[in-house]
Amino acid sequence: YIPETFDLLAYDGAIIKLKTMGYPEAIGEFRYDPYKYQRGLVIDKKRGNLLKLDRHKYVKVAYHGLRRMSSEARKSIYAQSFELQPQFTPPDYATVDTAFMLVDATLFCQLVSYKDEHPDEIQQSYELIYKQVRRAVDLCHCDGAIKDAVAVQPSKYIWRSPELPRMLT
Repeated sequence: YIPETFDLLAYDGAIIKLKTMGYPEAIGEFRYDPYKYQRGLVIDKKRGNLLKLDRHKYVKVAYHGLRRMSSEARKSIYAQSFELQPQFTPPDYATVDTAFMLVDATLFCQLVSYKDEHPDEIQQSYELIYKQVRRAVDLCHCDGAIKDAVAVQPSKYIWRSPELPRMLT
C-alpha cells in the first residue's frame, strides 16, 4: 500500500472518531506526517512517552508527547538498576511493530502534548488516551472509513505490482 495516502485515511478517520468520543474540536487541526516515526519504537502508555530502545533495552531517546525528554529525565525513569529495569511489555507498553501502528503513535504523541498544554480539555489519563486512540483507529479498519475510499480509487492507495498476476496463478 501507499503509506502517505492510506495511513491518512486511518488518521483522519480516527480524528473524527476521537471527536465523537469527546475530544476537543481543536484536534481536527492536527496533521499527519508519515515520516515522523518508524517501526521499532515503544509506547509507554502510563507516562505518555515514546521510546527508542537499543538491543539491550536501554532507552536511548525518549519523547513525552511531541517534546524530547532531557537525558536526566529519561534516565531517572528508565535507567534504573537491572532488577528495577522495565521489561517494556504489555499491558503498560505497546510496540510500534507494524507500519499501521505509526498512526497510533502519531495521534498518541499529539494528544499527550495537547493534554499537557490544555489539561482542562483532555482529562483522561495517558493510558486511556492510548486505549481510545487504538479503538478509533481499529474502528476505521472495521466501519468502511478506509475500505470504502480504497474501493473507489484503489490506485491512490495501493501500488500496482506487475508481479501480482503471476503470483496468483
